Amino acid sequence: MLKEKRQQTILDLIRARNMETQDELTESLSKKGFSATQSSVSRDLDELGIIKINGHYSLPQTQTKQDFGLFNLEAAGENLIVASCGSGLASAVCVRI
Repeated sequence: MLKEKRQQTILDLIRARNMETQDELTESLSKKGFSATQSSVSRDLDELGIIKINGHYSLPQTQTKQDFGLFNLEAAGENLIVASCGSGLASAVCVRI
């Protein structure tokens, strides 16, 4: 129950303003009464499908990644992402991204 409330609060925080770091999220959660570590925030972000775009965290798209063959999407720098997809689907995934 606590995990679900924390994750919902993370979504609300990201909707409300640009969050740039996990430490910033952890601090904001603390102000809202949650005791969370950076590692738990990192796991929450992964489970929620939240990625960093243009230096701040962004909510996942409504369509799931699996709907078009994308298995994993990971930030690999400020202007670079690594996409893991099914065999032969790279071009289709690029178009969708």
